[in-house]
Amino acid sequence: MPEERGQEAQDERTLQYMQDYYQNQYTALQRSLESASDVLAEMRETKESVESLSKISGKEMLSSIGSGMLIKAQAEKAEYVMAGVGAGFYVEKDIQEAKAYMEAAISAQLTLIKKLSESIDKVKRAIMDTASRMDSLLQASRDQP
Repeated sequence: MPEERGQEAQDERTLQYMQDYYQNQYTALQRSLESASDVLAEMRETKESVESLSKISGKEMLSSIGSGMLIKAQAEKAEYVMAGVGAGFYVEKDIQEAKAYMEAAISAQLTLIKKLSESIDKVKRAIMDTASRMDSLLQASRDQP
């Protein structure tokens, strides 16, 4: 009998560890999903801006200089944009190329969001399964004399 109780205690600790692990995974995935959704919203706004560039040619606008600071500037030509391609490098793209670039980036972000959502669902099922196993273990220990 003492061996069984020792094994039950070990099983309970193992299940509690698994539950904690899955809960931490769930939290991390939720944060990643929120971040990915924020990035997607920004990408969609950027795509809309690129699509309306022809309307600002020759007009005054506010342009970001970083850290939330803006300057008034005049858009002389709205035929090209500088697109960040990583590591601090930028490439000049015409409007159509910029639209295609943003559409590809949005598509990639949607794929990431889908994978994150699938992972979250998987972890949710694991949490529920572990909770069920813990309940069964506790019920079995209560039923023993």
